[in-house]
This record gives sequence, structure tokens and C-alpha cells, in this order.
Amino acid sequence: MLRKIRFWLMIALVFVAPLSLHPSVSLPIYNFSSFRIGLYQILAIFFVVSTITLVWQNSWLFRDRRTLWVSATLAITLVWGVVSTLVLPRTLLYSASLLALIAIGISAYLVFLELNEGRRRLIILSVLWSGVVFGAFAVGQLLLITLGVLPTSMLCSGCTSGVFGFPRVNLTAAEPQFLANSLLPAFFVALAFFRKIQPRWLPVLSLVFTSIAISITFSRGAYLAIGVALVAYLLVLGIERNLGAIKRLTGPIAIVSASFLIGWGLLIGSASIIYSETPNITYNATVSALNHLSLNMINIPEIHDLTPTTIGHSPNPIESDLVEYFDPQGFVEASSGDRLSAASTAIAVWNDTPLSILFGVGMGNLGAYAQQNIMRDLPRDLTVYIFYILILSELGLVGLILLVLTLAIPLFYSHKQLSQPWHALAFTLTLAFAAQFWFFGSYINIIYIPLWTGIIYGIYANKR
Repeated sequence: MLRKIRFWLMIALVFVAPLSLHPSVSLPIYNFSSFRIGLYQILAIFFVVSTITLVWQNSWLFRDRRTLWVSATLAITLVWGVVSTLVLPRTLLYSASLLALIAIGISAYLVFLELNEGRRRLIILSVLWSGVVFGAFAVGQLLLITLGVLPTSMLCSGCTSGVFGFPRVNLTAAEPQFLANSLLPAFFVALAFFRKIQPRWLPVLSLVFTSIAISITFSRGAYLAIGVALVAYLLVLGIERNLGAIKRLTGPIAIVSASFLIGWGLLIGSASIIYSETPNITYNATVSALNHLSLNMINIPEIHDLTPTTIGHSPNPIESDLVEYFDPQGFVEASSGDRLSAASTAIAVWNDTPLSILFGVGMGNLGAYAQQNIMRDLPRDLTVYIFYILILSELGLVGLILLVLTLAIPLFYSHKQLSQPWHALAFTLTLAFAAQFWFFGSYINIIYIPLWTGIIYGIYANKR
């Protein structure tokens, strides 16, 4: 009975990953406004609790010398952070969150190992249907925003999802990139099991919907993740001279390319409808997209027909009247500047003392430490979007090495067996998460990442 409960909880967690933020209620404790408890968190808690007996039965797995060394190193790092932090409640909360994420990964690993082939097939089918369902919801949200039924989503204070000339879709996620990242498992499951699981049309349909959904989030991180994973996949197959596998990938890659073009076409079409009173909106929205995607390396001039008088009536067009006038200039530079500025501050914090270089300054302590030791006008809740830099500053070299090793181990073992769909999934999805971390930094709303990491380690342990 307990085994069945664990299995269906895992099914639920992989299926509703795009709902990892909402539905939920806010519990702003310790001045941590992002702390929430919701459906996905409750499912994760029940999942971990349901595996307590399983962990006990497999406790011998954790007595391995390497496991003990890793556990001791992580424990020392976390204890140092708690002892040295300037914001103890926040550090305790973040540290507990990290331990909870690790517990979810361990639980997923052990549950996957006890599943038979039939139940593993059900997991794959659930993920594929998740891609179809939430991909369709994403397209539906874009259409409703375009028709004026739904407002453009708010991404941050004073900015909306239309800052690039078209609405960016996020469903219930905090930002479009969170939605895009949550769809990566469905995308790579569809790619790995393309025409290798019944019904054969389901991976095709899932690949189409996830590709379109990711494209209309306009998330550079997700684009990079998919590109890096696909290029590396093809390179390894080429080195191994597996021409048959490369040939079989031409169909899925063609579908992905066509779906992304459809998604971008929907975005440009949406911009043309929403901002129809803005001259040259179709051209300017396209230029804005190209500039943003290329980090301004492709810098095509925009066309502006509005007179200075007209612009003068709306000193802040984004906040005053989005429908009548839209000017996307400046957002590319501002977006990149914010990310690089926060990252450089975090590196300065990490490089402050020998102990901070080794162990970091403690989880959740980055902003407070930077405010006291680097620059007083910095916010105490300083955010770093590059996850590697965030880990480096708060957990030091120790934390960064542990993260890199966690990602590298499945890549090392799975790249030798890419002709098998499970190993192809492990390789591409791990690479995608590794690439996405350059744009996507958070300890929250990412429960599905350690969940899938545990599954990936289960694939390796079962197939080796």
C-alpha cells in the first residue's frame, strides 16, 4: 500500500511541476516574502514522509565512505553559515529548504529504484501528457491576453510581461523563465522517447506543445538549455559515429524548429494586435526580440514615427498606456546590467575573506553581508540570477564543487549509452538544467529539479 502511495505521489509531482508556485498561500515569516506553502509543496512533503521506511530499509547506501565525506562537508558548510550569518532566521530557513530539496532527491532516487518497467512507463506517459496539457494552457493564456480577456502578467514592480513588445506567458509561475524551466523535463522526455513508446503520437504531440510553450515564454535561459543539450547530444553521437541515432533525431529537431517558429509567430502576431496603435509595432517587436536574444550583438535599429510631443504625454509608456504606445528600447541593456551587477557584487562578497572563499557567507546572508561589508545601499534581500554565482557566494567553493559534481556524475556515465532512451533523457536533461542555471537562480519553486535529479541517479544506478 505504501509503495503504491509513493508511486502516485511521484506521478503527481512530475505531472504538475508547472504548478510549483500556485495554487499556494503566502506565509511571509522572517521578512521572507517569497515563503509560500501550496499544493506542490504539500505533495512533496507527503512524498518525502512516505519514503521514511524506504530510507531506513536502504540506510546501508548512506554508509558509503564517499557519501559520508560529502555529507560531512555539506554539514560543516551549513553550520558555518548558521554560526556566521547576520540574519539567523533567514539562514535557518534557507538551510532547511536546501536540506528538504536534498531529501526530495534522495526519495525520488529510492522510489525510482523500486519501480518495475510498467510503472516507469507510466511516469513517462504522465510527463508527456503534462507537456501537452500545460503547453496548451500556455498557448491559451497568450490568446486570452491578446484578446484582452486577461491582463498582461506582472513580472516585477513596475514592469509587465509585455516589456519586449509582446506578452510573455507564465501561467501561474512567478516569471516566464520558471514556467519554461518546469517544461524542460517534458520536452526532453518527448525527445528521448520519440517514437519509442506507445502511443507513438503522444511524444510528437508533447514535443510540439512544450516547444511552442517554451518559445512563447521568451526565456533565454530555456532557449540556451535546449540548444546546449541538443548540440552536446549530437556531438557525442557524432564522436561515437552513431549515424543511425543522428538520423533519427532529424525528425524531432525539425518539429522543434517548426514549433519554435510558430511560437515566435504567435508572439509577433499578439504584439501586432495588442499594440495596434503603435506605428511599426510588428517590425519593432521583432527587432526587440532579436536584440534581446542576441544580447544586442544583433543591433538592428527600430523605426519610430511618433513625434516628441506625442511621447511627451507619456513619460513612462510602460506604466501609463501600454496599448496606445510601446517603446522596447533600453530593456535589453537594463536586464543584462541588473544581472551582471548583482553577480559582480556576489563575487566581491565571496572573495572577501579566506573563509568566505571556502564556505561562503551563509545561505540567505548574501544581501546582509554585502550591505555591511561591501556597499551600504544594497538591499538585504539581494537576488543573484546566476545560480552558480549564488551558490559560490553563499556556500563557497565547497558548495559550488558539490553542485558541479552532482551534475557531472550522471553526464559521465550516461554519455556512453545514449542509444538507450533513459540514458539519453538523463544526459540531455542534466545538461539542460546545468545550462539553465546560468540564467535561473533560486532555492524556491524548483522542487522538480532535485526530483528529476533523483530519478536520473536512479537511471544510472539501475542500468549500470
